[in-house]
Amino acid sequence: MKKRLLFWASVFFVCVSVFSSCKKDNNSEPEPDYSINEAAHFIGNFVSINQDGSISVRLTGYCLNEADDTEISILAESWEEAVRLFKSWLPDNASFTENESSITWGMKDSEGKSQGNVVLTKKSGGLVAEAVVPSEIPYVHTIRFIPKASWPENGVDIIAAGDLDTNDLLDEYFLGNVIVIKTPTHHGTGKFMVVREYDQKKDEKGILVNIQNKSYNVMLDDMDAVANRSRSTTDIQAASRAYIENKADLDPLMQEAGFGPRTANVYCWEWSDFFLTRGKHDKRVKFDTAEVTSLTPFHPNSHEVQMYYFWVEKDKSGTVCLKID
Repeated sequence: MKKRLLFWASVFFVCVSVFSSCKKDNNSEPEPDYSINEAAHFIGNFVSINQDGSISVRLTGYCLNEADDTEISILAESWEEAVRLFKSWLPDNASFTENESSITWGMKDSEGKSQGNVVLTKKSGGLVAEAVVPSEIPYVHTIRFIPKASWPENGVDIIAAGDLDTNDLLDEYFLGNVIVIKTPTHHGTGKFMVVREYDQKKDEKGILVNIQNKSYNVMLDDMDAVANRSRSTTDIQAASRAYIENKADLDPLMQEAGFGPRTANVYCWEWSDFFLTRGKHDKRVKFDTAEVTSLTPFHPNSHEVQMYYFWVEKDKSGTVCLKID
Protein backbone atom coordinates (compact mmCIF):
# COMPACT_ATOMS: atom_id res chain seq x y z
CA MET A 1 0.00 0.00 0.00
CA LYS A 2 2.96 2.31 0.73
CA LYS A 3 4.23 1.89 -2.85
CA ARG A 4 0.76 2.66 -4.18
CA LEU A 5 0.54 5.87 -2.16
CA LEU A 6 3.99 6.92 -3.33
CA PHE A 7 2.99 6.19 -6.91
CA TRP A 8 -0.17 8.31 -6.74
CA ALA A 9 1.71 11.05 -4.92
CA SER A 10 4.20 11.21 -7.80
CA VAL A 11 1.38 11.20 -10.35
CA PHE A 12 -0.36 14.00 -8.46
CA PHE A 13 2.86 16.04 -8.37
CA VAL A 14 3.38 15.65 -12.11
CA CYS A 15 -0.25 16.45 -12.90
CA VAL A 16 -0.28 19.53 -10.66
CA SER A 17 2.94 20.72 -12.30
CA VAL A 18 1.44 20.26 -15.74
CA PHE A 19 -1.79 21.95 -14.66
CA SER A 20 0.11 24.91 -13.19
CA SER A 21 2.19 25.37 -16.32
CA CYS A 22 -0.95 25.26 -18.45
CA LYS A 23 -2.51 28.04 -16.37
CA LYS A 24 0.47 30.27 -17.16
CA ASP A 25 0.15 29.56 -20.89
CA ASN A 26 -2.92 30.96 -22.55
CA ASN A 27 -2.47 28.64 -25.53
CA SER A 28 -4.68 25.63 -24.91
CA GLU A 29 -2.90 22.31 -25.35
CA PRO A 30 -4.63 19.58 -27.41
CA GLU A 31 -6.15 16.74 -25.43
CA PRO A 32 -3.91 13.67 -25.27
CA ASP A 33 -4.92 10.89 -27.66
CA TYR A 34 -5.80 7.70 -25.79
CA SER A 35 -6.98 5.96 -28.95
CA ILE A 36 -6.77 2.22 -29.17
CA ASN A 37 -3.54 0.24 -29.28
CA GLU A 38 -4.37 -1.86 -32.33
CA ALA A 39 -2.02 -4.75 -31.58
CA ALA A 40 -3.52 -5.04 -28.09
CA HIS A 41 -7.01 -4.97 -29.62
CA PHE A 42 -6.20 -7.75 -32.09
CA ILE A 43 -4.44 -10.03 -29.60
CA GLY A 44 -7.24 -9.36 -27.10
CA ASN A 45 -9.53 -11.42 -29.34
CA PHE A 46 -7.50 -14.51 -28.53
CA VAL A 47 -6.11 -14.21 -25.00
CA SER A 48 -7.02 -12.56 -21.70
CA ILE A 49 -3.91 -11.49 -19.77
CA ASN A 50 -3.24 -11.50 -16.03
CA GLN A 51 -1.57 -8.51 -14.40
CA ASP A 52 1.76 -10.41 -14.35
CA GLY A 53 1.62 -10.80 -18.13
CA SER A 54 0.68 -14.50 -18.13
CA ILE A 55 -2.29 -15.86 -20.08
CA SER A 56 -5.44 -16.12 -17.97
CA VAL A 57 -7.91 -17.49 -20.55
CA ARG A 58 -7.59 -18.37 -24.23
CA LEU A 59 -10.59 -16.62 -25.75
CA THR A 60 -10.90 -17.88 -29.31
CA GLY A 61 -9.55 -20.88 -31.22
CA TYR A 62 -7.65 -24.04 -30.31
CA CYS A 63 -3.97 -24.74 -29.65
CA LEU A 64 -3.27 -27.87 -31.72
CA ASN A 65 0.50 -27.46 -31.96
CA GLU A 66 1.96 -28.54 -28.63
CA ALA A 67 5.36 -27.18 -29.64
CA ASP A 68 4.03 -23.67 -30.33
CA ASP A 69 1.28 -22.16 -28.19
CA THR A 70 1.28 -18.99 -30.32
CA GLU A 71 -0.33 -20.97 -33.15
CA ILE A 72 -4.14 -20.82 -33.05
CA SER A 73 -6.45 -23.04 -35.11
CA ILE A 74 -10.04 -22.17 -35.99
CA LEU A 75 -12.72 -24.09 -37.86
CA ALA A 76 -13.57 -22.50 -41.21
CA GLU A 77 -14.98 -24.11 -44.34
CA SER A 78 -14.22 -21.39 -46.90
CA TRP A 79 -12.05 -18.37 -47.71
CA GLU A 80 -15.12 -16.16 -47.34
CA GLU A 81 -15.71 -17.44 -43.81
CA ALA A 82 -12.04 -16.88 -42.89
CA VAL A 83 -12.25 -13.32 -44.24
CA ARG A 84 -15.42 -12.62 -42.27
CA LEU A 85 -13.83 -13.89 -39.04
CA PHE A 86 -10.58 -12.01 -39.64
CA LYS A 87 -12.36 -8.70 -40.25
CA SER A 88 -14.45 -9.19 -37.09
CA TRP A 89 -11.22 -9.09 -35.04
CA LEU A 90 -10.06 -5.72 -36.41
CA PRO A 91 -10.77 -2.37 -34.72
CA ASP A 92 -13.57 -0.21 -36.09
CA ASN A 93 -12.48 1.75 -39.16
CA ALA A 94 -9.34 -0.38 -39.59
CA SER A 95 -7.47 0.45 -42.79
CA PHE A 96 -6.40 -2.58 -44.84
CA THR A 97 -5.70 -3.60 -48.43
CA GLU A 98 -7.58 -6.54 -49.89
CA ASN A 99 -7.56 -8.67 -53.03
CA GLU A 100 -9.05 -12.04 -53.95
CA SER A 101 -6.39 -14.02 -52.10
CA SER A 102 -5.05 -11.84 -49.26
CA ILE A 103 -5.69 -9.06 -46.76
CA THR A 104 -2.93 -6.88 -45.30
CA TRP A 105 -3.70 -4.77 -42.23
CA GLY A 106 -1.17 -2.31 -40.81
CA MET A 107 -1.43 -1.98 -37.01
CA LYS A 108 -0.70 1.28 -35.19
CA ASP A 109 -0.21 2.16 -31.53
CA SER A 110 -1.97 4.98 -29.67
CA GLU A 111 0.58 7.48 -31.02
CA GLY A 112 0.03 6.41 -34.62
CA LYS A 113 3.32 4.52 -34.89
CA SER A 114 3.46 1.32 -36.91
CA GLN A 115 3.24 -2.02 -35.10
CA GLY A 116 3.74 -4.05 -38.26
CA ASN A 117 1.36 -5.86 -40.60
CA VAL A 118 -0.99 -8.77 -40.03
CA VAL A 119 -1.41 -10.67 -43.32
CA LEU A 120 -4.21 -13.11 -44.09
CA THR A 121 -3.48 -15.37 -47.07
CA LYS A 122 -5.69 -17.82 -48.93
CA LYS A 123 -4.42 -21.41 -48.84
CA SER A 124 -5.36 -24.69 -50.47
CA GLY A 125 -5.61 -28.38 -49.62
CA GLY A 126 -6.26 -29.02 -45.94
CA LEU A 127 -5.88 -25.35 -44.99
CA VAL A 128 -8.40 -22.66 -45.95
CA ALA A 129 -6.31 -19.64 -44.92
CA GLU A 130 -3.57 -18.49 -42.59
CA ALA A 131 -2.95 -15.17 -40.83
CA VAL A 132 0.58 -14.24 -39.76
CA VAL A 133 1.20 -11.71 -36.96
CA PRO A 134 4.55 -9.85 -36.56
CA SER A 135 6.98 -11.86 -34.44
CA GLU A 136 7.52 -9.03 -31.95
CA ILE A 137 3.83 -9.12 -30.97
CA PRO A 138 3.33 -11.68 -28.16
CA TYR A 139 0.88 -14.51 -27.51
CA VAL A 140 -0.37 -15.10 -31.08
CA HIS A 141 1.83 -15.41 -34.18
CA THR A 142 -0.16 -17.63 -36.54
CA ILE A 143 -3.89 -18.21 -37.00
CA ARG A 144 -4.78 -21.25 -39.12
CA PHE A 145 -8.27 -21.70 -40.60
CA ILE A 146 -8.95 -25.42 -40.98
CA PRO A 147 -12.02 -27.18 -42.43
CA LYS A 148 -13.57 -29.83 -40.22
CA ALA A 149 -12.62 -32.59 -42.67
CA SER A 150 -8.94 -31.72 -42.15
CA TRP A 151 -9.09 -31.26 -38.39
CA PRO A 152 -6.40 -33.55 -36.92
CA GLU A 153 -7.72 -36.66 -35.15
CA ASN A 154 -5.25 -36.16 -32.31
CA GLY A 155 -6.23 -32.50 -31.97
CA VAL A 156 -8.64 -30.91 -29.53
CA ASP A 157 -11.89 -32.85 -29.32
CA ILE A 158 -14.36 -30.19 -30.42
CA ILE A 159 -17.68 -30.34 -28.63
CA ALA A 160 -20.39 -30.59 -31.25
CA ALA A 161 -23.21 -28.05 -31.19
CA GLY A 162 -26.33 -29.77 -29.93
CA ASP A 163 -24.43 -32.09 -27.60
CA LEU A 164 -26.93 -33.02 -24.86
CA ASP A 165 -24.49 -32.45 -22.00
CA THR A 166 -23.47 -29.10 -23.46
CA ASN A 167 -27.05 -27.93 -23.81
CA ASP A 168 -27.76 -28.82 -20.18
CA LEU A 169 -24.69 -26.94 -18.95
CA LEU A 170 -25.41 -23.83 -21.03
CA ASP A 171 -29.17 -23.91 -20.50
CA GLU A 172 -29.18 -20.71 -18.38
CA TYR A 173 -26.29 -19.01 -20.18
CA PHE A 174 -28.30 -17.21 -22.84
CA LEU A 175 -28.09 -13.54 -23.81
CA GLY A 176 -29.60 -11.24 -21.19
CA ASN A 177 -30.06 -13.84 -18.46
CA VAL A 178 -28.84 -13.13 -14.93
CA ILE A 179 -26.44 -15.65 -13.38
CA VAL A 180 -25.65 -15.56 -9.65
CA ILE A 181 -22.01 -16.40 -8.90
CA LYS A 182 -20.96 -17.39 -5.40
CA THR A 183 -17.63 -18.94 -6.36
CA PRO A 184 -15.05 -18.40 -7.79
CA THR A 185 -14.45 -15.03 -6.15
CA HIS A 186 -11.34 -13.65 -7.88
CA HIS A 187 -13.39 -11.35 -10.13
CA GLY A 188 -16.29 -10.74 -7.77
CA THR A 189 -19.54 -12.42 -6.74
CA GLY A 190 -23.25 -11.69 -7.06
CA LYS A 191 -25.45 -11.00 -10.08
CA PHE A 192 -23.89 -11.20 -13.54
CA MET A 193 -25.58 -10.83 -16.92
CA VAL A 194 -24.74 -12.78 -20.06
CA VAL A 195 -23.74 -10.14 -22.63
CA ARG A 196 -22.15 -12.63 -25.05
CA GLU A 197 -23.02 -16.29 -25.48
CA TYR A 198 -20.40 -19.01 -25.89
CA ASP A 199 -19.69 -19.87 -29.54
CA GLN A 200 -18.83 -23.57 -29.61
CA LYS A 201 -17.64 -23.70 -33.22
CA LYS A 202 -14.79 -21.21 -32.86
CA ASP A 203 -14.45 -21.68 -29.09
CA GLU A 204 -15.17 -17.99 -28.51
CA LYS A 205 -15.76 -17.59 -24.78
CA GLY A 206 -19.01 -16.13 -23.48
CA ILE A 207 -18.98 -13.04 -21.25
CA LEU A 208 -20.65 -12.36 -17.89
CA VAL A 209 -20.61 -8.81 -16.57
CA ASN A 210 -21.79 -6.72 -13.62
CA ILE A 211 -21.40 -2.93 -13.40
CA GLN A 212 -21.16 -1.87 -9.78
CA ASN A 213 -23.16 1.15 -8.55
CA LYS A 214 -20.37 2.53 -6.37
CA SER A 215 -17.78 4.83 -7.93
CA TYR A 216 -14.20 5.21 -6.68
CA ASN A 217 -11.88 8.14 -6.28
CA VAL A 218 -8.41 6.73 -6.94
CA MET A 219 -6.76 9.47 -4.89
CA LEU A 220 -8.86 8.84 -1.79
CA ASP A 221 -10.26 5.30 -1.84
CA ASP A 222 -8.41 2.05 -1.21
CA MET A 223 -8.31 0.70 -4.75
CA ASP A 224 -6.29 -2.46 -4.01
CA ALA A 225 -9.31 -4.79 -3.89
CA VAL A 226 -10.78 -3.24 -7.04
CA ALA A 227 -7.43 -3.47 -8.83
CA ASN A 228 -7.02 -7.12 -7.87
CA ARG A 229 -10.45 -7.99 -9.31
CA SER A 230 -10.08 -5.84 -12.39
CA ARG A 231 -9.67 -6.89 -16.00
CA SER A 232 -7.51 -5.46 -18.76
CA THR A 233 -8.58 -2.74 -21.19
CA THR A 234 -9.06 -5.27 -23.99
CA ASP A 235 -11.26 -7.48 -21.77
CA ILE A 236 -13.49 -4.59 -20.73
CA GLN A 237 -13.74 -3.37 -24.31
CA ALA A 238 -14.84 -6.86 -25.40
CA ALA A 239 -17.63 -6.72 -22.80
CA SER A 240 -18.52 -3.18 -23.88
CA ARG A 241 -18.73 -4.11 -27.56
CA ALA A 242 -20.91 -7.13 -26.74
CA TYR A 243 -23.21 -4.85 -24.72
CA ILE A 244 -23.32 -2.20 -27.49
CA GLU A 245 -24.28 -4.82 -30.10
CA ASN A 246 -27.36 -5.77 -28.05
CA LYS A 247 -27.90 -2.51 -26.16
CA ALA A 248 -31.63 -2.19 -26.86
CA ASP A 249 -32.33 -5.60 -25.34
CA LEU A 250 -29.75 -5.53 -22.52
CA ASP A 251 -30.31 -2.02 -21.12
CA PRO A 252 -33.76 -2.61 -19.57
CA LEU A 253 -32.62 -5.99 -18.23
CA MET A 254 -29.56 -4.43 -16.59
CA GLN A 255 -31.73 -1.70 -15.12
CA GLU A 256 -34.10 -4.30 -13.70
CA ALA A 257 -31.18 -6.27 -12.25
CA GLY A 258 -29.96 -3.16 -10.40
CA PHE A 259 -26.68 -2.74 -12.27
CA GLY A 260 -24.77 0.53 -12.25
CA PRO A 261 -24.95 3.10 -15.06
CA ARG A 262 -23.83 1.86 -18.48
CA THR A 263 -22.73 5.42 -19.28
CA ALA A 264 -20.12 5.23 -16.51
CA ASN A 265 -16.36 5.29 -16.92
CA VAL A 266 -15.12 1.95 -15.60
CA TYR A 267 -11.73 1.04 -14.19
CA CYS A 268 -9.33 -1.29 -16.01
CA TRP A 269 -5.60 -1.58 -16.70
CA GLU A 270 -3.25 -2.03 -19.62
CA TRP A 271 0.03 -3.90 -19.28
CA SER A 272 1.61 -2.43 -22.37
CA ASP A 273 5.18 -3.74 -22.06
CA PHE A 274 3.95 -6.47 -24.36
CA PHE A 275 2.68 -4.13 -27.06
CA LEU A 276 5.75 -2.10 -27.97
CA THR A 277 5.34 0.54 -25.26
CA ARG A 278 6.37 0.45 -21.63
CA GLY A 279 4.63 0.11 -18.29
CA LYS A 280 1.36 -0.99 -16.71
CA HIS A 281 -1.15 1.85 -16.90
CA ASP A 282 -4.41 2.41 -15.10
CA LYS A 283 -7.09 3.16 -17.66
CA ARG A 284 -10.77 3.93 -17.96
CA VAL A 285 -13.25 2.73 -20.56
CA LYS A 286 -16.57 4.47 -21.13
CA PHE A 287 -18.70 1.34 -21.04
CA ASP A 288 -21.46 2.36 -23.44
CA THR A 289 -19.00 3.41 -26.18
CA ALA A 290 -15.90 1.22 -25.48
CA GLU A 291 -13.77 4.39 -25.70
CA VAL A 292 -10.51 4.42 -23.73
CA THR A 293 -9.49 7.37 -21.54
CA SER A 294 -6.65 7.86 -19.09
CA LEU A 295 -7.26 7.42 -15.37
CA THR A 296 -5.84 10.52 -13.62
CA PRO A 297 -6.50 12.47 -10.42
CA PHE A 298 -8.38 15.04 -12.53
CA HIS A 299 -10.88 12.35 -13.56
CA PRO A 300 -11.27 10.54 -10.24
CA ASN A 301 -14.62 8.77 -10.38
CA SER A 302 -14.57 5.31 -11.91
CA HIS A 303 -17.01 2.46 -11.47
CA GLU A 304 -15.97 -1.14 -11.12
CA VAL A 305 -16.92 -3.73 -13.71
CA GLN A 306 -16.76 -7.33 -12.55
CA MET A 307 -16.40 -9.73 -15.44
CA TYR A 308 -16.01 -13.44 -16.19
CA TYR A 309 -15.56 -15.53 -19.30
CA PHE A 310 -17.43 -18.83 -19.58
CA TRP A 311 -17.23 -21.85 -21.89
CA VAL A 312 -17.53 -25.64 -22.00
CA GLU A 313 -14.73 -28.15 -22.48
CA LYS A 314 -14.02 -31.83 -22.01
CA ASP A 315 -11.90 -32.90 -19.05
CA LYS A 316 -9.37 -35.75 -19.17
CA SER A 317 -12.11 -38.33 -18.64
CA GLY A 318 -14.11 -36.97 -21.59
CA THR A 319 -16.79 -35.37 -19.44
CA VAL A 320 -18.12 -32.02 -20.70
CA CYS A 321 -17.67 -29.33 -18.02
CA LEU A 322 -18.77 -25.72 -17.67
CA LYS A 323 -15.83 -23.43 -16.96
CA ILE A 324 -15.95 -19.86 -15.55
CA ASP A 325 -12.85 -17.69 -15.15
